[in-house]
Amino acid sequence: MNNDSKKSKSRKRGQNYTAAEKDCLLNAVFVHKDIIENNKTDSVTWKQKESTWTEIGNIFNRKSPSGIQRTIESLKKYYENLKKEGRKTVAHNKLEIKKTGGGSADLQNSIHQDLLLSIINKKTIFGLVNPFDCDTENTTDNGQLEKEQETPDMINNIIHSQETDLSTSEINQQVMEYA
Repeated sequence: MNNDSKKSKSRKRGQNYTAAEKDCLLNAVFVHKDIIENNKTDSVTWKQKESTWTEIGNIFNRKSPSGIQRTIESLKKYYENLKKEGRKTVAHNKLEIKKTGGGSADLQNSIHQDLLLSIINKKTIFGLVNPFDCDTENTTDNGQLEKEQETPDMINNIIHSQETDLSTSEINQQVMEYA
């Protein structure tokens, strides 16, 4: 291969996003989060997403603090990378909290994490909550874990969700198991 063909195939790398640009992008996406984070895949939704990304691109390029004009593809890719980074941070924080050995956890938090987590679908980050699992852990928006405590309402829901009739002694036995 000669040197000219290598130049035509390689792409020029853009400048890194600044913290102000990250904030501008996340704020623009936050306004349209219902459309951007919609999981439907029909043609109407795709057209809505494309027009919304065009609008986000226009807003970003108008308000860009650095004055650098970014393409819509670049903004989409950067937003996807931010979501991946946010998920990794939450996973790291969960791991740090669960470690044994005492001491304080080495939690990672970024300035924009709260805004990012308010945009992203919570189920994709924290998983589904199972009220019937005593080991269930709830995660707060900043990635910190809170142990879920069983409440009398949860125990009552478990008992009332039984399809068979239970005698009083059987109900008392189940309540004692969960208490």
